[in-house]
Amino acid sequence: MKSKKHLPIICVILFVLNVGVMATILSEFGIEAGILDALFAVLLVLFVICVMSSRG
Repeated sequence: MKSKKHLPIICVILFVLNVGVMATILSEFGIEAGILDALFAVLLVLFVICVMSSRG
């Protein structure tokens, strides 16, 4: 049960890291913005699921 308390913190850290990496890639490769937007949406959904599952 202790590991479940740290789950939201891990999710937040991973989410912030992913946003940072994607912002860097997006600035370098503007052509693949659509793919990155789709990937960002998936990451956002996974983040929300992670937070909701840890709450309840």
